[in-house]
Amino acid sequence: MCKSIHILKERKRIKDWLDNMKVKNYTINEDSTVDVNGSVHLINKGFLTEIPIQFGKVKDGFDVSDNKLTSLKGCPPSHRKLFWMFSQ
Repeated sequence: MCKSIHILKERKRIKDWLDNMKVKNYTINEDSTVDVNGSVHLINKGFLTEIPIQFGKVKDGFDVSDNKLTSLKGCPPSHRKLFWMFSQ
């Protein structure tokens, strides 16, 4: 049975999560998606089993390597640059 992933919708909780993950140069949109003018590096967090926010546009690379993700939910819907995901 797949676990349901809860996507955060409250701006403060989204901001707190992004700041905790050290994501920079982001914009939280009206629909609670997050655009990033740069790269997202969520590498080797160890405890990261899900991405509780929904990324929108990410200008550069998106790296979620060396985590324990059970789903790609929350990842940018389409990414034309670099998308890394090793050792899940």
